[in-house]
Amino acid sequence: MIDRKLLPLLIGLGSSLVSIAAWADQPSARQIAAGRAFAKRVCAACHVVTGEPGETPLLKQPAPSFPAIAQRPNFSSDALREFLSSNHSRVGPHEAMPNPALLGYQIDELIAYFGSLKPAN
Repeated sequence: MIDRKLLPLLIGLGSSLVSIAAWADQPSARQIAAGRAFAKRVCAACHVVTGEPGETPLLKQPAPSFPAIAQRPNFSSDALREFLSSNHSRVGPHEAMPNPALLGYQIDELIAYFGSLKPAN
């Protein structure tokens, strides 16, 4: 049985923990910048990463741009994490992206960067 005097304190503590958990899920500016820098080094050969004028991938028919991917209605961080962690077997042969074999922190940084490209709701 919980002492009634402690109930308001416990409710406040619970609310604080929920707020902290939501804040912890938000990527930091450092993580977004690291994801952008990583994408410019590794992904820019095939993708337009930033959408800045003059940004041109090496591919004659470039892969979808990062801003276009982030704006897809079915885009989610979870789907991106699954895709970047997989062997890409569900992507057709003409669109196949090689498995980049990224480390967990690299995927986290890319997800943070993609999140910064999503339109505000």
